[in-house]
Amino acid sequence: MPRTKAKGEPKLKLTGDGDSKSRVNLSKIINMHSVDDITKTWNNLQNSITSQFDSTKKKIIWDKKTYTTHNHLGKKEHCWIVNVTRYGVGLKNGISIIPYHLALLSKLGDVDDEARENFKQQIKGLSPSGNHITHTCGNGRSMRKKDTQICCNPCHLEIRSKQYNASQAYCHYFLHLSETSRQKFFSSGLCEHDPKCF
Repeated sequence: MPRTKAKGEPKLKLTGDGDSKSRVNLSKIINMHSVDDITKTWNNLQNSITSQFDSTKKKIIWDKKTYTTHNHLGKKEHCWIVNVTRYGVGLKNGISIIPYHLALLSKLGDVDDEARENFKQQIKGLSPSGNHITHTCGNGRSMRKKDTQICCNPCHLEIRSKQYNASQAYCHYFLHLSETSRQKFFSSGLCEHDPKCF
């Protein structure tokens, strides 16, 4: 049965990243770089090492507590944000990357060979009508957010279909209204995602 829109609920834009430019860039990065290169680059960013390709030499500042909430099990969850829009230490040919894209790619180092190949195929499938990068926390790309406000916690990032992403957007609408609405939404059991939205 289709979900009916709540009174006053705005039309929601998808917050996942399915643009063709990202598909090309992320596929290019995983084809040109080893998992070790990607892991090293992610570690450099997390350690606030300024990118050699950043002409501004902006100091990198992480905030890993800017958005703290509890998931449906009551476990504390933290979104991570960083004040740079592009990053590239360790990547060949001066390629730079959006931090949350690098966070997603860092997951390549946490899986076995079979899962890694499957993950690479999902990355190649990123497109407006195909796979999207989704945020379980709901703090993904939207018209209202800058790249420096997007969550970079790899645990909150998944690659899912456009339809899955759209269904998450409705969960996040209610979860981000107020603490009361969050608790009502959790107790309603309406979120059918795995992992559950928060």
